Amino acid sequence: MVIDTANDGAARRVQFNPPLEANYMTVDGIRSGNCLVLNTGDDGALLEHVPPTLREFFLIFTSASAVRPVYRRCKRASIQGTKMDVDYDRTQPCFARHM
Repeated sequence: MVIDTANDGAARRVQFNPPLEANYMTVDGIRSGNCLVLNTGDDGALLEHVPPTLREFFLIFTSASAVRPVYRRCKRASIQGTKMDVDYDRTQPCFARHM
């Protein structure tokens, strides 16, 4: 794991070498699969092997058997070959606003 410390104004990201294995799941829960996380930061991540047709989905970092899974809701930012750059959606789910 390498932390990118570039001072070019871009957000800092953690690089994974080898890539971190994760899962994706569509917002409606119909499609899911495996992907690789190449890097991640506060604002988003660079993924590999996510179908390019997905615009919005959940990136799940922990297994389904975990008591409190770690996940982020993602929106596709750009695609380059088999790699997809995503932005994390920071809006709070409606059920969490009323707590």
